[in-house]
Amino acid sequence: MRTFLGISAGALIAVSLAGPAFAQGNSGQQQGFSSQNSGQHADFSKSQIQSFAEAQQDLQSVVSDWQSKINNADSKKQARQYHKQMNSKIISTIKNDGLSVQQYNQIAQASSNDPKLAQRIQQAGS
Repeated sequence: MRTFLGISAGALIAVSLAGPAFAQGNSGQQQGFSSQNSGQHADFSKSQIQSFAEAQQDLQSVVSDWQSKINNADSKKQARQYHKQMNSKIISTIKNDGLSVQQYNQIAQASSNDPKLAQRIQQAGS
Protein backbone atom coordinates (compact mmCIF):
# COMPACT_ATOMS: atom_id res chain seq x y z
CA MET A 1 0.00 0.00 0.00
CA ARG A 2 2.91 2.33 0.65
CA THR A 3 3.94 2.28 -3.04
CA PHE A 4 0.39 3.05 -4.09
CA LEU A 5 0.19 6.12 -1.88
CA GLY A 6 3.76 7.19 -2.66
CA ILE A 7 3.14 7.22 -6.39
CA SER A 8 -0.14 8.99 -5.86
CA ALA A 9 1.48 11.74 -3.86
CA GLY A 10 4.47 12.02 -6.19
CA ALA A 11 2.34 12.11 -9.29
CA LEU A 12 -0.08 14.50 -7.66
CA ILE A 13 2.74 16.91 -6.86
CA ALA A 14 4.19 16.62 -10.34
CA VAL A 15 0.82 16.99 -12.03
CA SER A 16 -0.11 19.97 -9.88
CA LEU A 17 2.75 21.83 -11.55
CA ALA A 18 0.72 21.64 -14.75
CA GLY A 19 -1.59 24.19 -13.19
CA PRO A 20 -4.94 25.46 -14.36
CA ALA A 21 -4.33 24.86 -18.06
CA PHE A 22 -5.48 21.28 -17.69
CA ALA A 23 -8.31 22.03 -15.29
CA GLN A 24 -9.73 24.48 -17.83
CA GLY A 25 -10.35 21.62 -20.24
CA ASN A 26 -13.12 20.43 -17.95
CA SER A 27 -14.81 23.83 -17.72
CA GLY A 28 -15.11 23.37 -13.99
CA GLN A 29 -17.29 20.29 -14.43
CA GLN A 30 -16.73 17.28 -12.26
CA GLN A 31 -17.84 14.59 -14.64
CA GLY A 32 -18.43 10.96 -13.81
CA PHE A 33 -19.01 11.09 -10.09
CA SER A 34 -21.40 12.54 -7.59
CA SER A 35 -20.49 14.16 -4.32
CA GLN A 36 -22.22 13.45 -1.09
CA ASN A 37 -21.85 15.04 2.33
CA SER A 38 -20.78 18.41 0.94
CA GLY A 39 -17.90 16.99 -1.10
CA GLN A 40 -16.46 14.94 1.77
CA HIS A 41 -17.07 11.66 -0.04
CA ALA A 42 -17.13 11.06 -3.77
CA ASP A 43 -18.51 8.06 -5.61
CA PHE A 44 -16.36 7.28 -8.61
CA SER A 45 -17.47 4.97 -11.39
CA LYS A 46 -15.96 1.52 -11.84
CA SER A 47 -14.47 2.75 -15.11
CA GLN A 48 -12.79 5.71 -13.40
CA ILE A 49 -11.40 3.45 -10.67
CA GLN A 50 -10.03 1.07 -13.30
CA SER A 51 -8.48 3.96 -15.27
CA PHE A 52 -6.93 5.32 -12.09
CA ALA A 53 -5.49 1.91 -11.17
CA GLU A 54 -4.02 1.57 -14.68
CA ALA A 55 -2.55 5.07 -14.45
CA GLN A 56 -1.00 4.19 -11.08
CA GLN A 57 0.73 1.16 -12.58
CA ASP A 58 1.91 3.10 -15.63
CA LEU A 59 3.13 5.99 -13.50
CA GLN A 60 5.35 3.71 -11.44
CA SER A 61 7.59 3.07 -14.44
CA VAL A 62 7.41 6.68 -15.65
CA VAL A 63 8.47 8.07 -12.28
CA SER A 64 11.15 5.41 -11.85
CA ASP A 65 12.65 6.05 -15.29
CA TRP A 66 12.65 9.80 -14.99
CA GLN A 67 13.76 9.88 -11.36
CA SER A 68 16.97 8.08 -12.26
CA LYS A 69 17.59 10.58 -15.07
CA ILE A 70 16.95 13.49 -12.70
CA ASN A 71 19.22 12.03 -10.03
CA ASN A 72 22.03 11.50 -12.56
CA ALA A 73 21.72 14.85 -14.31
CA ASP A 74 24.94 16.73 -14.96
CA SER A 75 23.57 20.03 -13.68
CA LYS A 76 20.62 21.57 -11.87
CA LYS A 77 19.47 23.03 -15.17
CA GLN A 78 19.43 19.60 -16.79
CA ALA A 79 17.63 18.14 -13.75
CA ARG A 80 14.93 20.85 -14.06
CA GLN A 81 14.59 20.07 -17.76
CA TYR A 82 14.21 16.36 -17.00
CA HIS A 83 11.65 17.19 -14.32
CA LYS A 84 9.59 19.17 -16.84
CA GLN A 85 9.78 16.27 -19.27
CA MET A 86 8.71 13.87 -16.53
CA ASN A 87 5.73 16.09 -15.71
CA SER A 88 4.70 16.08 -19.37
CA LYS A 89 5.00 12.29 -19.48
CA ILE A 90 2.94 11.96 -16.29
CA ILE A 91 0.20 14.12 -17.77
CA SER A 92 0.13 12.23 -21.05
CA THR A 93 0.10 8.90 -19.19
CA ILE A 94 -2.90 9.95 -17.12
CA LYS A 95 -4.74 11.14 -20.21
CA ASN A 96 -3.85 7.98 -22.15
CA ASP A 97 -5.36 5.95 -19.33
CA GLY A 98 -8.68 7.75 -19.80
CA LEU A 99 -8.70 10.40 -17.09
CA SER A 100 -8.23 14.13 -17.05
CA VAL A 101 -5.58 15.46 -14.71
CA GLN A 102 -8.35 16.96 -12.59
CA GLN A 103 -10.13 13.61 -12.30
CA TYR A 104 -6.88 11.87 -11.44
CA ASN A 105 -6.15 14.42 -8.71
CA GLN A 106 -9.67 14.13 -7.31
CA ILE A 107 -9.45 10.34 -7.08
CA ALA A 108 -5.95 10.51 -5.57
CA GLN A 109 -7.04 13.02 -2.94
CA ALA A 110 -10.23 11.12 -2.13
CA SER A 111 -8.40 7.79 -1.83
CA SER A 112 -5.99 9.21 0.74
CA ASN A 113 -8.96 9.93 3.04
CA ASP A 114 -11.19 6.99 2.12
CA PRO A 115 -9.89 3.49 2.90
CA LYS A 116 -12.77 1.86 1.01
CA LEU A 117 -11.92 3.82 -2.12
CA ALA A 118 -8.23 2.95 -1.72
CA GLN A 119 -9.23 -0.71 -1.44
CA ARG A 120 -11.38 -0.48 -4.61
CA ILE A 121 -8.39 1.00 -6.45
CA GLN A 122 -6.06 -1.68 -5.17
CA GLN A 123 -8.49 -4.42 -6.23
CA ALA A 124 -8.88 -2.86 -9.69
CA GLY A 125 -5.11 -2.88 -10.11
CA SER A 126 -4.80 -6.55 -9.22
